[in-house]
Amino acid sequence: MPRHVLAITAALKMPTGANGRTIDGELDEHIQLGTGSWDPSFGLWYTFGDHPWSLFTGGTVRLNTQNSRGFQYGNVVLGDAGVRRAFFDERLYLTLEGQVRYAGYDHGADGIDPNSGGLLTYATTSAAFGIGSNLLARVQVQIPVFASLNGQQTEHPVFFGGLSWDFAM
Repeated sequence: MPRHVLAITAALKMPTGANGRTIDGELDEHIQLGTGSWDPSFGLWYTFGDHPWSLFTGGTVRLNTQNSRGFQYGNVVLGDAGVRRAFFDERLYLTLEGQVRYAGYDHGADGIDPNSGGLLTYATTSAAFGIGSNLLARVQVQIPVFASLNGQQTEHPVFFGGLSWDFAM
């Protein structure tokens, strides 16, 4: 039976990774593993599912704060819309998505970074496979489709891989 699901989300991204990477001895904020800051985000998501298909769309706003060095990445608005199909008794999921990201300018000790922020859209595909009853392995590729970025910036395809564990409540 088709289902409609609406979700309101909130999250807090924490500075947990190494955040001191340098190039030729100079600290470069843009090659760090993360922002090095405490960044809250808020979102609204909608899913419509009629097994084995589901459609989803949503958006998130992330408010980036200053890190310990006084650098602040621009705030971000993210949007996503896609379709997912389950196969083999929900052991395999294939997904196609369109994603958009708008980021404001980054701010450092020297003021606004003119080579930061802007609009970027991606075509994304992913596959997820269930391992056992609670573990899911996932791979994803994100391919830039359109960019209207500030200053001199380049984008390239990005590949992700991960595992997720379902904690039943």
